[in-house]
Amino acid sequence: MTAEELLKRYAAGERDSSGVEIQASDELVGANLAGINLSRSILAEMILERVNFGGANLKNTNFGQTDLNGANLQRADLSGANITFESLDNADLTYRSLY
Repeated sequence: MTAEELLKRYAAGERDSSGVEIQASDELVGANLAGINLSRSILAEMILERVNFGGANLKNTNFGQTDLNGANLQRADLSGANITFESLDNADLTYRSLY
């Protein structure tokens, strides 16, 4: 799936995108994905700067070498996620679940 396809599905009201693999060359800079379900997805080596993942289900998601600089991860569930981030500078991790 491409980042563009994910954004179109989200804009159409679809919040369950679990198990997707987004191409590493894609970017979602500044996207609003609040409340999305991306559990068991692969978002490795992407640029996700300033993405709003507030309240998102990110369980078991692979974020290997991903740039989440300035991302909103408030109340996001990151339990079981691969969190070897390239950058988490200025990311908001308020009330997130890592277990």
